[in-house]
Amino acid sequence: MTALSILLSVGFWERRAMEAIPILVLAVLVFATGALWGFIERKIRIRQEHNLSKANRLTEIEALRAYARMINNLNITHIKPYIADDFHYVSQSVFDKIESKDKFLDYIQGKLHAIRKNRPNNKVWAEIGELKTHQRGRPCVLIAQGKKDELKETVLAKVVGDKIERIDVCLVPSPELAKRTGEYPT
Repeated sequence: MTALSILLSVGFWERRAMEAIPILVLAVLVFATGALWGFIERKIRIRQEHNLSKANRLTEIEALRAYARMINNLNITHIKPYIADDFHYVSQSVFDKIESKDKFLDYIQGKLHAIRKNRPNNKVWAEIGELKTHQRGRPCVLIAQGKKDELKETVLAKVVGDKIERIDVCLVPSPELAKRTGEYPT
């Protein structure tokens, strides 16, 4: 084999390699596109699953709206389906805390009855509000009694899954510290 034939054979293979580059680039692009599309499909599926699980969960704001509807309509049916079996109710103006769904429903039914009985003279309003905690706001219910501007209590809720696990009726933080929304769920 002569040097000329070696050079020619190298040139032959170089030309073949040069002709193969577009095919290799195309193959890499097809593979990368497929991998990217698979990644995007996985992200979409994860987001859809997350949204589906979120759709089945009760949010804190929806729990508070149910509580406000209960107060504004004096009707326990607005909150009853959302109360967890191991529910806790704590009020800074009541000595004992309530630690079961049944005890809470009995207590709140009596309270609503008393409000209904005294309603012409002592109306109660429940408004959605927002407490500023650190950098973000936290939804709450503002309870007014007598007049809409006579705020008395702040109500906070803790939700786990699709149930209300805890309600806190607070004098502190003061309802005066909350941002009022003008939303009175009915």
